[in-house]
Amino acid sequence: MPEETQDELILKQEEDAMLTRMRRKQSRNTERRPAIDKQSAFKEFKSTEAAGEIEKEIIECRQRIKSKRGELATKTETVNAIKNEID
Repeated sequence: MPEETQDELILKQEEDAMLTRMRRKQSRNTERRPAIDKQSAFKEFKSTEAAGEIEKEIIECRQRIKSKRGELATKTETVNAIKNEID
C-alpha cells in the first residue's frame, strides 16, 4: 500500500510540473511580436546571412540533381540497348 501512495505522489508532482511548464509557455507566447504576412517574413528572411547560405546550398543541390538525371538517362539508354540486343 505505501508504494501506491508514493506512486500517486510522484504522479501528482509530475502533473504539477507539467502544468507549471504549460503556464510559463503560455505567458512566453503572449510576449511574442505580432504575426506578419508571408511576404514580409520572406523579405526579412532573405536579408539574413543564413538565407544566402541556404540559397547557395539549394542551387548546388539543383545542379547535382540535374547531373544525376543526366547520368540516369545515359545509363537507361545503355541498359535499353543491351536489352534490345538480348531480345
